Amino acid sequence: MPTAVTMARKVLGLPPEPEPEPTETPPKPAAETGFQISRSRGRRTSTLTRWGVRVLVGLLLWAGVNQVVVKPLAGAFGGDTTPPAAVVQTVDPDQAKLAAARFTGDYLHYTGTPTNPDVLRQDLVPTADPGRMAFTGAGTITPDLVIPGAVTTVDPTHATVAVLAHVLIGHTGSAWLPLLIPVAQAGDQVLVDVPGPVFSPDLSTRPGIAGDDDPTTTEATRTWAKTFFTGYAASSTSASYLTAPGFDLQGLHGVVTAAEITTWKLTAPGPDGSRIGTARVGWRFAGDDLATIQTYSVTVRAADSRWFATTLGTSTSN
Repeated sequence: MPTAVTMARKVLGLPPEPEPEPTETPPKPAAETGFQISRSRGRRTSTLTRWGVRVLVGLLLWAGVNQVVVKPLAGAFGGDTTPPAAVVQTVDPDQAKLAAARFTGDYLHYTGTPTNPDVLRQDLVPTADPGRMAFTGAGTITPDLVIPGAVTTVDPTHATVAVLAHVLIGHTGSAWLPLLIPVAQAGDQVLVDVPGPVFSPDLSTRPGIAGDDDPTTTEATRTWAKTFFTGYAASSTSASYLTAPGFDLQGLHGVVTAAEITTWKLTAPGPDGSRIGTARVGWRFAGDDLATIQTYSVTVRAADSRWFATTLGTSTSN
């Protein structure tokens, strides 16, 4: 209700007296509830989480800097002395097979006239001489199937490829010819190596380390070399006791005959007593006027005054 003072102020035209501001007693702090306790712990947990994330990010940044900057600089200035892992290089088997098959197809194509050297040269290393591998005679030979097979590594840049070819000889004959083709890595290519192909169904093994030539023993074993390759052509080396026990050669089963041994060299014995022989063998095809010369490597050992072959393959010399 309006008071007397209020009504008098209205009669006198005075503004109403301002109402006093209410005074409130501050409320007592409420007791901490379970929710408030939980919220307070949540703030502490959030703070710890933020610091944990910062520490983790810092560790990741340091690891990146250490990998990208610190280690390369330490290695450059001698801090990292660990040698890099060795990379074992070998001739690519697929390239080796392709080079051997392509070369074999050209090599075994002879029509009775000298083969153009450039045909063979395109698959040979630059230092090889295609003339040393050519066929001679009035006969003909033509391959109608070439199958590249096993690749045997000799060293990081050299290998041999076993190839089987079916050939037509003359006008009526045919035969399966097994060959070993030596190949070499030449830059980014794989090409046929200097010694050239040999007829052989026996997988080549890694040759021993050749020593100096021994002229005296070379002459003393020249007859043995002719007997050995004659037996190899007829697949009778084991029966003739020309090979060491346990080393059996398949031979060529009479497809060719050994016409002559044009050159023969035997080295001095190595630490294990083995010698490396290099033979240029002239082969003649049975029943046809067709011949070729190939270079072989044969490892031999002496026992009980006899000579025995222990390995046979493509030549290790140029």
